[in-house]
Amino acid sequence: SNTPCYGYRRNDVGTLVVEPTEAAVVQMIYDLRQQGMSLREIVTELKKLAIPSPKGKSVWGVETVRRILQNEKYKGHVLLQKTYVSNFFTGKRCANNGELPKYLLEGHHEAIIKPDEFPTF
Repeated sequence: SNTPCYGYRRNDVGTLVVEPTEAAVVQMIYDLRQQGMSLREIVTELKKLAIPSPKGKSVWGVETVRRILQNEKYKGHVLLQKTYVSNFFTGKRCANNGELPKYLLEGHHEAIIKPDEFPTF
């Protein structure tokens, strides 16, 4: 999809730029995780603070928080070829689990978190 991930917007020329309000929420999610909070505790905290989910719901999903914590875009990187078209005729996309090389573009856009804040699971 061409919609930028939570915390970013596209500018006139299509470059990813930080959306400050959402970026502050992303930074908070990483901070809470670094303090040792579980994904469920983070979800509870976001609800307590009445921060709407990326889709505008009052409750965040645990998977949404996990995806934010695992998304390399927040440290300014882009990982290319995470998916590929397995069948040219159907256009079906598959997760790239090593079938093709992946390319990491570092410093592609403005980071929301510092690379050393990026968790490893």
